[in-house]
Amino acid sequence: MSVAGIVLSTNTSKNLLTRIADLWYVSGQLTASSSLSAFGSVLVNSGPLALYRAEVIRDAMPAYLSETFFGRPVHFSDDSMLTTYAILRGRTVQQPSAFAFCLMPETMKHHVNQYIRWMRGSFIRSWWRFKYLPLNSYGFWIHALGWLQMVLSLVLFVILFVVQPFIDPRVVPYFILIPLLIAYIQALRYLSISRSDLSVGGQLLIFAITPIAALWAFFGLRVVRWYAMATCLKTGSWGTRSDVEVRLESLHG
Repeated sequence: MSVAGIVLSTNTSKNLLTRIADLWYVSGQLTASSSLSAFGSVLVNSGPLALYRAEVIRDAMPAYLSETFFGRPVHFSDDSMLTTYAILRGRTVQQPSAFAFCLMPETMKHHVNQYIRWMRGSFIRSWWRFKYLPLNSYGFWIHALGWLQMVLSLVLFVILFVVQPFIDPRVVPYFILIPLLIAYIQALRYLSISRSDLSVGGQLLIFAITPIAALWAFFGLRVVRWYAMATCLKTGSWGTRSDVEVRLESLHG
């Protein structure tokens, strides 16, 4: 019912932030989304490159144009909404040999605002998935397990990095090795793409900053995510679409 490609950043080499974003974004598509695709249950077919059967769009159009959350209109996360409609009808998959380029945030403010929008949309979609996905579907249970994993990781995070430093701070650096090792394993898929915009050396350089990307996701974006969920009722703005914050011509500036 729906198929998505792989989205790459066309401004990857702009600065450290765009390199981190490209590594994080591409690796996620080639690990989490690819594994879900094997079961025909991709939960978000990314907007920059996704196709849907016509009947999915036609039948979803009334709700698509007038979605509300606790009485508030929702103006973002339309790709995950359409994917939900598609998965209710059949398979949602990923085509890993199809690629599209997009511009990623080049400033920290833009990057954080984008992530807040994504996480607010993800939280809202969680309500619909728990309500509408069949209990006997793979999508429902992988979604439920994702929430269980997030809660358990939050508990472990508090124990290891908030409580433990008061007990024995010497062991904290060893705990940090765990997310770093996991990040390196996931990032290996980043090197599996032969890119026209990056040399092999450029890809290896980005792969080498995996620890920075992992630490930012582990300590920074984790807080942003919970903030986004706590403010999920702010549904009236795209967040990063009110102003043009990145332009194609900036690549040549």
